[in-house]
Amino acid sequence: MDLAELIDRHAIHQVLLRYARGLDRLDNALVRGCYWDDAIEDHGHFVGTPGDFVPWADRTTLLFETTQHAILNHVCDLQGDEAFCETTSPRPRWRRPRAVPTPRRSPARPAATVPT
Repeated sequence: MDLAELIDRHAIHQVLLRYARGLDRLDNALVRGCYWDDAIEDHGHFVGTPGDFVPWADRTTLLFETTQHAILNHVCDLQGDEAFCETTSPRPRWRRPRAVPTPRRSPARPAATVPT
């Protein structure tokens, strides 16, 4: 494995970490920035575009007091300019459902939102 491949693998992993952080912080721009414009999100109960997924995820997240997403096993097969990745994430930790969804925001730190 050469340095360029290590850098590419790290960049891909950073996108996954920004995605998990963005979901937990309700940072729509951070989550949306993890997708290519022509991506399809297949989230089990939701299949659609990233632009439609982000508000759907917010509505789901707002049903809970807190959430915590984690990134576990990550396999990435780099083939030239393409990467084929599979990443597992356990069911997020969700605490106490809310009776009525209410706004919950955490201050997000600026982060790059360009997919790599």
